[in-house]
Amino acid sequence: NDPDHQWIAAHLSWNGGANDGWLPAQARTRSVANTPVVMGYYARPDIPIHYLLADTFTICDQYFSSLLGGTMPNRLYWISATVNPDGDQGGPQIVEPAIQPKLTFTWRIMPQNLSDAGISWKVYNSKLLGGLNDTSLSRNGYVGS
Repeated sequence: NDPDHQWIAAHLSWNGGANDGWLPAQARTRSVANTPVVMGYYARPDIPIHYLLADTFTICDQYFSSLLGGTMPNRLYWISATVNPDGDQGGPQIVEPAIQPKLTFTWRIMPQNLSDAGISWKVYNSKLLGGLNDTSLSRNGYVGS
């Protein structure tokens, strides 16, 4: 029931800037049964745990994607300020890989800049993710075990 937010569906939804194509895009990229899910609305009694978490912790309610596409390209942009659209350093990464990107990117990422500047930083993650912890950061030694 995860609405499609990948490159193709997002650009179909954008509809030249009108941003009114969410249902037609879902109908083209998802099963008909899942299409209405994109327009769901939930009140506090429907999902009390989610509201408890939102009330307790900081949420990114003013967070915007760097590019109109899926999760991994936006995470890559978040950590490095690019997806390498020119394709000269291992990119561009604009679509979701099967699980995690296995490409080798050669541009610098923010943790490298922080380390070089003597600024400490840390990535927090869950070991429960297993193979999902195999990322560009962990393969380059930037995430400790």
